[in-house]
Amino acid sequence: MNKARLQGLSAGIIFTTTIFAAFYYGTDKFEGTTPSTEEAKELLVKKGFVVTLLPRKLKRPSNRRIRIRL
Repeated sequence: MNKARLQGLSAGIIFTTTIFAAFYYGTDKFEGTTPSTEEAKELLVKKGFVVTLLPRKLKRPSNRRIRIRL
C-alpha cells in the first residue's frame, strides 16, 4: 500500500468515526441519564458502600522526602 492510499484510508476512518460520534452524541440520548446526588447516594448505600461528606478543606500530604538511614 503506497503513501497516498494509506493517507486516504486513514482520512476515511477518521471521517467515518466523526460522523458516527456526531450522530451518537447529537441525538440527545443522554438527556436525563445522569443520576442526581441523592440517587447516586442511595444506589451506593444499597450496594453496601459507606457514603460520607468530606470536609471542605482537606489537608494535603507534604511533598517532603523521607530519608531512611540504615
